[in-house]
Amino acid sequence: HDPGKKLDVHFTSELRTMGEVRMGEVSYRKKIAEDRLKPAGHKALTSRLKNWLTPIMFVDISSAKTITDRI
Repeated sequence: HDPGKKLDVHFTSELRTMGEVRMGEVSYRKKIAEDRLKPAGHKALTSRLKNWLTPIMFVDISSAKTITDRI
């Protein structure tokens, strides 16, 4: 559902690239340098990507398969 709000920053990337960044497998800076992640928006906002593109909080949690294999 598109809420119809104006975007301040948007990214162009492949889903895999964004997943790798969000899962902490690779830094967003590396993907930007490789031209695999392209942020667009006001400089005051895009210069603060380090605050936004941190690994998600579930990165260090074991997978469900790992957990069930232990039981």
